[in-house]
Amino acid sequence: MSEHALSKSKYLSSLQCDRRLWLETHQPGAAELTSEAQRHIFRMGTRVGEAAHELFPGGVLVTAPASDHELACAQTRALVVDRSVPTIFAAAFEFEGVRLRVDVLERFDGEGSRFGIRAVKSSTCVKDAQHISDLALQKWVLERCGLSFVSAELIHLDADFVKGVGAIESLDLFKRVELIDRLGSVEMEKVGARVEESREMLSMLAPPEREPAAFCKRPHPCPFWNACTAKKPGGWFIEQVGAKEDRKAIMLEVTESQEPWVSESLEEELGSLQPPIWALDIEAIGAAIPFFQGTRPYQPIPFQWSLHRLSRDGTLHHFEFLASGRRDPREEVANELVRTLGQDASPIVVYSGYEQRRLKEMASAAPKLESSLVAIVDRLVDLHPIVRRNVYHPDFLGSYSIKYVAPALAPSLVYTDLVTVSDGTTAMGAFARLVAREMSPYEEADLRNAMLDYCRRDTLALIDVYRSLRELAGRHKRAPGAIDQTD
Repeated sequence: MSEHALSKSKYLSSLQCDRRLWLETHQPGAAELTSEAQRHIFRMGTRVGEAAHELFPGGVLVTAPASDHELACAQTRALVVDRSVPTIFAAAFEFEGVRLRVDVLERFDGEGSRFGIRAVKSSTCVKDAQHISDLALQKWVLERCGLSFVSAELIHLDADFVKGVGAIESLDLFKRVELIDRLGSVEMEKVGARVEESREMLSMLAPPEREPAAFCKRPHPCPFWNACTAKKPGGWFIEQVGAKEDRKAIMLEVTESQEPWVSESLEEELGSLQPPIWALDIEAIGAAIPFFQGTRPYQPIPFQWSLHRLSRDGTLHHFEFLASGRRDPREEVANELVRTLGQDASPIVVYSGYEQRRLKEMASAAPKLESSLVAIVDRLVDLHPIVRRNVYHPDFLGSYSIKYVAPALAPSLVYTDLVTVSDGTTAMGAFARLVAREMSPYEEADLRNAMLDYCRRDTLALIDVYRSLRELAGRHKRAPGAIDQTD
């Protein structure tokens, strides 16, 4: 065993960034903690992997944990020589310090050493940059462990699969794509070269220098982003945002002055957007393995909404709905939303096109409510482009995401007290638990309250952002030298 083992995940990290690999190996404590949102994504991937096992009757699982790779390799060796075992799940191998687990190792025609690698992914297509590299490393290691291959498949979810009545048949859920022709000698040489480069880099006493950029977010956000950017000077990120030169100049000026920039057009853009107004947030789940009849993998299924209504006199009223998870929630979600918003025809503020897309999808799925839902769509006012065109705050840090805009424009509103559910992905994970009914009634009640608290906070944030925009527009209008737009 080598001093610094190179796992498959670390090898793939090295393809994204050498510095990330070094930090994962030598300073893993510098990474951000795994969030509940990430755990939900991991759980979805695990469920997909377990469902794929049904494609291989008689398969045997290597039970040793990831923390005991030596034991896992020993169990694998015993199963490889046992020709009565047609398929091995989570097979473990190591060659000169490069170690990995194979999702599915399928034996061919009862032969002892002719196998097929099957990598199971929760995506709905082959992603060349990630998946070919993944399979290539597996083939490189296993061939050097004495196995030969006649096949290398990627097994991914079928985007066209539609859940019917009853249990899902895994044969229908997945697509199997043969990729052995993509793993020739050239690809193997690339793997070997990359492994040597990674070993040399890991022997360094300090991490390689790498300027943070867009690659840090692709194919997955790097957990060392905060560690790598903590000592950067103010405004360093501006060159990374892809804005036009005039907007970059504004960002630099705001960063230096620490005073927000407001365009003269903000008042005009807000125009007739006066109370009474509504603020709407919709939460939806896109399950890898669909829960409900007539739905596809990752199809967004709305399960919750929150509404705040700001009256002319400044009073706020709140309305909310959260489905039980016992059945397809779309009809209930739509019915309650139409009933609540039917109180008046006031504008509805949102932040992005997400709510519009979900409303249109619900209209297609519920013909009886189509006209009412389309009427709601016509009332939507998206604050995102208004903010993007007219405001820049030093705390935006180059981003117009609501995650940056809301705390900057409405600093009194915080999410730090929301522990169980604090973002959209954790809300999806919470609803998945409601569907699975994997908790006691008391736990379910607590989880539902946490979901309601989070969604309520989102629409309250929208109202506060709207109020802040109104205040900024008025302040700019009253500023010395500002153009008087009241005439």
